[in-house]
Amino acid sequence: MEKFALRIASKRQVTIPLRLLEILHIDEGDVLELTAKDGVVISGRGLKLVPASLFTEEMLEDLRKREKSLDSGDGIDVNNMDQLATKLLSP
Repeated sequence: MEKFALRIASKRQVTIPLRLLEILHIDEGDVLELTAKDGVVISGRGLKLVPASLFTEEMLEDLRKREKSLDSGDGIDVNNMDQLATKLLSP
């Protein structure tokens, strides 16, 4: 586990240390999603945005179903990125 101290600059701007970007696998233009509860950040993750035009309507519907499933508390058990890709792409 690593700790990072981020300073809030003018206009609420934050510079994210390179090491944190590497850990989260994000770059300029990506999204950093943080979840806070009772004044404490309890989780964070990097998100890569992909244009919806790259997906078929069937793929988008499948993603909507998976998102609804995750929102209801269901999860996916995987040990690595290959397993994750396999599970996400399987029907």
